[in-house]
Amino acid sequence: MSNIDELNDYDVPAEQTRDGDGMPRIWWKYGNQAAKMSGFFYTKPADYVDDLIAPWAEADVYEGEVGAKAETLRILPIVRRAQPYTKDQETGRRTYAERWREGMQIHTELICFVEGIDGPAVLSYHGVTGRAMDGKTSGIIPTATRLLAAEATRLYKKTIGLSAFWLRIGPARTAQGKVDFQRLTQGSVVNAPALCLPVGLEGKALLSACYAGRETVEAAAAVRTQYEDWRQERRTHEADEVLIPAGQPTGRNVPQPVGVDDLDGDVI
Repeated sequence: MSNIDELNDYDVPAEQTRDGDGMPRIWWKYGNQAAKMSGFFYTKPADYVDDLIAPWAEADVYEGEVGAKAETLRILPIVRRAQPYTKDQETGRRTYAERWREGMQIHTELICFVEGIDGPAVLSYHGVTGRAMDGKTSGIIPTATRLLAAEATRLYKKTIGLSAFWLRIGPARTAQGKVDFQRLTQGSVVNAPALCLPVGLEGKALLSACYAGRETVEAAAAVRTQYEDWRQERRTHEADEVLIPAGQPTGRNVPQPVGVDDLDGDVI
């Protein structure tokens, strides 16, 4: 008869149950101007085998859910996929499409290494966060690509991707250092994420300050290869999970966030 303790000696494949790919998700939440609360990253510790460590801290954001938040994180981007969708405002169901049409949103998922999390996670975003991350002129990813990846490519005369660098991302702030809340056309007030590069550095000094190191870069390359099929997958539809901010009354007449299609992070 086999000895159950031999399970210690080899690995058994486990079914992937988290959003179909086995990776936990993190999101950006937009904060609360009235409460003087800046925007922050949010995740569900139940998705992790081990306890999350600093800069993550337990947070009571939604009723019935123990979450964790971090105001600022270092993130190393690895591979992403993006797909347009429409959303039924009554049912909350998203319908994904192959091509973008007028009025659609873009849902982006970015596999990355994240400070305080062991292994790859997925930063999921759209709406305001999507524009902050991917906006052509001043988005986090285009800006980091220009200042880090492109500069490293020029300096070393070989193609170097953004996966060689840690990107520090946190609440957008004004020139005076105050949390920068912006009012949207539908009235909601949000604090979007922003790239926080080391101050006063440029060129090779900036590259050195953000460089992740060979071991981390090679681990990112392995993840990129592992999830090539993931990158090419296309969704059809899904129902959104409804979460109620902590302290908010529940029931049929509970107010919902305004313009939820545009507010993927919610105003907490």
